[in-house]
Amino acid sequence: MNTLIKKFFKPAFERFNEVQPSMAIDLATAVLMVEVSKADFSQDETELQSIRQLLLDHLSLCEEEVDTLLVNAHEEADRLVSL
Repeated sequence: MNTLIKKFFKPAFERFNEVQPSMAIDLATAVLMVEVSKADFSQDETELQSIRQLLLDHLSLCEEEVDTLLVNAHEEADRLVSL
């Protein structure tokens, strides 16, 4: 089972290794927030704006960087689900 879990997450870890550690943590944080927002099988604009504001408040990023981070987080979340 442990091998299966490692195999599942290997592409994500490899991709995170391509970026700076702090950026990888920011991306992982955003991906997790996006995934949690999808837990009820519904995402509305209020949720997405809350995620954006939380990222702005807690990460050392400007608005443009947070917007890019969210685009990447949605793409990564979709990619992980397709695995």
